[in-house]
Amino acid sequence: MKKLNLLLIVMLLFSTVSCNWVKSLIKGKEAPKTEENVNMKAEQEKLEFEKEKLRLEEERTKLESMRQESAKIRALENRFAVYDQCVVLVNKTYFHSAPNKENVTKRFIVSGDVCTLLKISNGFGYIDYYNYESEKTTSGWIDLADLEHNYAD
Repeated sequence: MKKLNLLLIVMLLFSTVSCNWVKSLIKGKEAPKTEENVNMKAEQEKLEFEKEKLRLEEERTKLESMRQESAKIRALENRFAVYDQCVVLVNKTYFHSAPNKENVTKRFIVSGDVCTLLKISNGFGYIDYYNYESEKTTSGWIDLADLEHNYAD
């Protein structure tokens, strides 16, 4: 009888330990360390490291692109000064309501039109254009890349 009780106690203890191990797996706790588990964890950490490395490289590339774009804008802005007389180089350039590419309007000026540069910001110039035919002045932001100094004056 003592042997039977002892056997029952050992079985009960074993089942409790096994249940706790299964419960820990279900709850997401770390399973007992085996070589396979250690290798899987190392592989998972390696993949996470590679993902982070790729994300950082993309961020670095994006920042470099932004720096280059900023340098182009500064170089373009340095070609002009406030109150310069400028001439339109392209067939048609549109006015913008703010110094950025998104705020384009329906108003435009065409190649050869002369305007006065009043402000410079973000690669755009705020200009006044006087139309002698309609005797009206139009003002707004124009992409500086579409302008050149008017050397005819």
